[in-house]
Amino acid sequence: MEEGYSFSNISAIVAEDNEQSRSLLSSTLRHLGVGRVILKSDGRDAIDFLEKVNNGTDQEQYPPIEAVFANWDMGHVDGMLLLKWIRRHEHSPNRFMPFILLSPELNKKKVREAINAGAHEIIPKPFPGDAVKRVLENLVNYHRIFVRTPVYFGPDRRRKKVEVKDTERRIEIKTSDHGEEESWTADTPDIHFFKVPNILQEKSQLTDPKQAAKTKLELGAKTEQHLNECSEDYADWVSIKIKELYLHLGQARRDSTVIVQCFQELHKTAQEIKAQGVCFGYPLLSDLAKSLEKVTNISVAASGKRLDLIKTHISAMELIVKHKLIGAGGPFGKTILDSLAEASKKVTKS
Repeated sequence: MEEGYSFSNISAIVAEDNEQSRSLLSSTLRHLGVGRVILKSDGRDAIDFLEKVNNGTDQEQYPPIEAVFANWDMGHVDGMLLLKWIRRHEHSPNRFMPFILLSPELNKKKVREAINAGAHEIIPKPFPGDAVKRVLENLVNYHRIFVRTPVYFGPDRRRKKVEVKDTERRIEIKTSDHGEEESWTADTPDIHFFKVPNILQEKSQLTDPKQAAKTKLELGAKTEQHLNECSEDYADWVSIKIKELYLHLGQARRDSTVIVQCFQELHKTAQEIKAQGVCFGYPLLSDLAKSLEKVTNISVAASGKRLDLIKTHISAMELIVKHKLIGAGGPFGKTILDSLAEASKKVTKS
């Protein structure tokens, strides 16, 4: 029997400071069938909302949350601080809440830090189209017990069933707003295990296998269609950003006293475009933005040649958007990147 799920009864929070990323992730969740998606621009806003959830005074406006998706790098309160608040603070509505971090940097150190802080999953940015769906299904199908030690509290990092010995163990049943928690100690009193209800599974189960298969196909088609639509929206967004790039470049040429500020804005915009291009089907734009990010490093002198090189980058981006060069751009894309790389070397040497 094929197992399938409907997420229409699920409520999730998306905490993301980048407007494009927030829109894409929230829309993807909705197209996957998630019933309610609450959008927050940073971790502080998410905490304010969760504190109201904890108060339980208005469940229509502040419903129980089954999952949190948060960008790691945000101003004020970032995703990591939000995760630690949920796991540790007395006002957290559910310290066992599934938590998914998103980050453009996924080296071993970063992944280890996320796991050791108590994250369930970590998704790369930009995220593949099926990544969010896969994470939701993993949370439903592979429910993990929680572990508390003197230095850690979170889902079992071993990702496998824990066999608890009969000797030297103590079992407790506690009741909370999210169900019963079965906790026990193993061979040492410093280690506690918590078996919490799989709320996501309880709210997502589809009993009819034919309906499950049909839902799976429908969601896949809707998600693919949605990502294609987002690609068009992204191109329009980049067109606006290109105008901003030209504006900052012009200001840098006219007034040497604002060059540092202009380069900071150019650098910031390049980072935004770089982070989204691959996800929306424009990897060539991401590559160009990555190159522009290096060129606009404020630690490098802003010579006339460097400003000309910045203009060349912006013009290339404009050309890609105008002709909708989705993908790597083929030979034309390679020619653009090779030319810019060569020009960048010359400017760097001069």
